[in-house]
Amino acid sequence: MTPMITVAMPVKNGAKFLAEAIESILAQSYEDFELLILDDHSDDDSAKIVKAYESLDPRVKLLLAKGEGLVSALNQLLEVAKGEYFARMDADDISNPARLEKQFQHLEQHADCDIIGSWVSVMGQKQEIWHYRRTFADTATVLLMGKTPLCHPSIMGRKAVMRRLGYRSKYRHMEDMDLFARALAMGVKFYALPEILLQYRIHSASISAQHEAAQMSQRARIVKEMMNSITETTAYDEQIDQFVRSVSYGQRIDDEARDFFKQHMLAINAVLSKLGITASEEWQKKQQWLAGVGIDE
Repeated sequence: MTPMITVAMPVKNGAKFLAEAIESILAQSYEDFELLILDDHSDDDSAKIVKAYESLDPRVKLLLAKGEGLVSALNQLLEVAKGEYFARMDADDISNPARLEKQFQHLEQHADCDIIGSWVSVMGQKQEIWHYRRTFADTATVLLMGKTPLCHPSIMGRKAVMRRLGYRSKYRHMEDMDLFARALAMGVKFYALPEILLQYRIHSASISAQHEAAQMSQRARIVKEMMNSITETTAYDEQIDQFVRSVSYGQRIDDEARDFFKQHMLAINAVLSKLGITASEEWQKKQQWLAGVGIDE
């Protein structure tokens, strides 16, 4: 029988937290799923752990990577997924018991939503809650301002949409923001349920911990490509980079960049208008913040 949901979990040398991640999926209140775990050439006990669960629960399936790297793994998982819905899960995170049920129900009841994420509780090296935006208008605005709009392992999407998007290796370690940027340009709707459905682990071996600086440097390039695919912009990567670092990440504003900041806000507004977004809380917040530091369009 074909499962309704495919839970896709790539793993590479993730034995330390893998069992806990698997257990959190097997304990879900919604049970009509397959859990595909793709081992990306691990040299620890990751495959052995998955095989043990595979022997106990027919919903668990171990796959071996054809290529290397996360992007290749995710595309392979998309290719073989049987479910109508495609849910992401990392091998070091924990899904709350009602996660699949609540995301599935939302997508079933809201035909205009293609990808749904959630709020996230961070554990490990940080302890905090990430409150992702609950409307498409605010989520799109946040993305155009240079922030990753959803926590990637928290999402569930319609498989047909996810396959149409696919994953690219163009922006290394930022395949999630790249996917959301292309989704926005294609008219795909996405936002978060205002509820903590995932516990996201940050530790020394996690991608977010190892590659934070490289990820930041690529945000401007993704924003520029996204905006150019919707409306024509003329900004340089370095200008957008400073805008993102200042407006979305609180770094000091260079006085020489103030005129560009005004122009770029107008360019973002033009993109939002073309997308049919005429007002959002996030847009108002950014306008107020810029006015407060002396930049007012």
